[in-house]
Amino acid sequence: MRKKQVNVMGFSTVCSYKIEEGKSYPVIFDITVFDNIEINEGIEGVKSLKRIDNSFKYRISGILNRGFIDAGIIITDEDEIFLERSEYFNKYVEIEVA
Repeated sequence: MRKKQVNVMGFSTVCSYKIEEGKSYPVIFDITVFDNIEINEGIEGVKSLKRIDNSFKYRISGILNRGFIDAGIIITDEDEIFLERSEYFNKYVEIEVA
């Protein structure tokens, strides 16, 4: 997948149609956390989604909100894990996820 010059490697749990290379499709990004999530202060103005090495690990940088992080693309928090870190709401943060 390519969005704003960002390649994202991941898995889809549900897809009711064949994905064809070069076409555009609507997607929703959501974070699933199996252990503790580490959220750190980020750099003002930096919104990005960067793959770390050749892994499935990513560094998400952006503004943390109650139900999502704005990293230039919106990544939702349907499991409400961000609620535990409300001190970072409306601030730039960095999160590493795998």
